[in-house]
Amino acid sequence: MLWQLSSKGTAWDEIDFEFLGNRTGHPYTIHTNVFTGGKGDREMQFRLWFDPTADFHTYTVHWNPVNIM
Repeated sequence: MLWQLSSKGTAWDEIDFEFLGNRTGHPYTIHTNVFTGGKGDREMQFRLWFDPTADFHTYTVHWNPVNIM
């Protein structure tokens, strides 16, 4: 799954949120990145403590001029 929120133009802003593949028995990983002015150097990965495919889940991204959480 890929969720992407982006602006238009050559110096775009973008928030990426991706579920990476999983091998049976291993935790799922979420890969994130934030692009500002067309440059994306804020990649992070998080191992989930639950199986995101086991049920319906709601995910929220909060952002303001200073933070993205």
